[in-house]
This record gives sequence, C-alpha cells and structure tokens, in this order.
Amino acid sequence: MKSGLGFILHRDFRMHSVPVLPILPHVFRLKRICCKLFRLADFPAGIVYRLVMLVVRGADISFHSTVKTWHARNLRLGHDILIDKDCLLDAPGRSRIELGDRAILQYGTQLITQGGKGISIGARTTINRFCIIYGTGGVRIGRDCLIAPMCVIVAASHRFDDPGVPIRKQGQTARGITIGDNCWLGARVTVLDGVTIGDGCVIGAGAVVSRDLPPNSVAVGVPARVIRQRGARPAADLHTAEILPTPHLLQTR
Repeated sequence: MKSGLGFILHRDFRMHSVPVLPILPHVFRLKRICCKLFRLADFPAGIVYRLVMLVVRGADISFHSTVKTWHARNLRLGHDILIDKDCLLDAPGRSRIELGDRAILQYGTQLITQGGKGISIGARTTINRFCIIYGTGGVRIGRDCLIAPMCVIVAASHRFDDPGVPIRKQGQTARGITIGDNCWLGARVTVLDGVTIGDGCVIGAGAVVSRDLPPNSVAVGVPARVIRQRGARPAADLHTAEILPTPHLLQTR
C-alpha cells in the first residue's frame, strides 16, 4: 500500500476529492523552481527536484517540468496520466478539465476552458502534439480516441451578423462539442462548435467538421463529408498493405 502525500494525491484524484487539490499548484510551482535552480546548483536543487518527483510519481502522474497549469484546483486527473513538456492546462472560474485514467497529452498541447463548461477527456485517449482545445461550450472526448497532431477543437464561435459592429463586440455562441469513444482524428482536423461525432468515426487529415457525423463514419474534406461506413469494403485492397505494430508509447499504456 502506498503511504504519505503520494498516496493522498493518488486517492483523492481518483475520487475527485477537493481538499487535497489546492496542493497541486504548489507542487507544479516548486517543480519548475527546482528545475531552474538545477542548472545553477546541481546538488541542493537536484535533491529537492527528486523529492518532488517522488511525490508526483506516487500520485501516478507524469508531467514535464515545463508544463503550465493555471487554476490547477479545477483539474480532475485519473490514474497513470502523462502530460508532456510545454503543455498548458487552464481552467479558470468554475470550469473543469478532467483527464481519464491513462490519458496522454503530448508535446505542446493546450487545454483552455475560458471559464466555460470545461473539457473532459476519456480514459486511454491520446491528444497528440500541438493540439488546441477550447472548452467554452464544453468539450467531451470519449475513451480510446486518437487525436493526431495539430488538431483544433473549438466549442465556441463569434457572432458576425451585424456588419456595422466590430465582430469582437458581437459576442459568442457556445453550444459544445462531443466526440464519441474510439474515434481517430487525422492531423490538422478542425472540429467546429455544435458538432457531435459518433463512436468509432475516422476523420481524414485536414478535414473541417462542421456538422454531426453518425457512428462508424469515415469522413474527409472541407467541409467534412461521409464517404463510407467502417466495415464496408474500401476502394483500395488493404490486404496488400503492410500492418505495422502499435508504437511503443501507446502499446504499453
């Protein structure tokens, strides 16, 4: 059985308890300070840095020293989370960011709620490099999803009906975005506000999703259109394609 602060963090994140969560911002801050000092004074800063890492690893959370967390009291983290370097998690006000067990945020990903309904990412979902997610109207991403690099998911839209008023003064709409379980979004996919993507969908690289997609759809283009359903025989004969193993990072998590 785990003991000490690491066990407390581990248990309370799992149960989404509130009292211990205010500790998290200080852990992140201390870790960043120690990393800066580590370059100047190897011995003392290195010891403190390792103590901080013991606490964090005890909580089953792995994050890089350059991760930025604003309003960290509003984070709800499951077990075995991986947050790579230069990620940003910002949840002001009463909004929340929730990461399910074994979720992965890779290099440069930004999760920003803008004080809205928040962002929820399901278990075993991977958000790849340089993705941006705005949760103003609420973003829910299901379990076992693969979000490729540079995807943009924005649950808000500017009003622009009155040409006599600057767009920035006309306010926003925020209806929310839902992405089901086991979906794969290719590189640079953009998902617009108000969209629901059903379970098991595959969306081709560079697509702009502006309308709902039924479950198990394969969609491509701008705007994204359904070209077939998964399980239907594709035009190309995939039996001749080489099947590659799952990358080590995803395979072991």
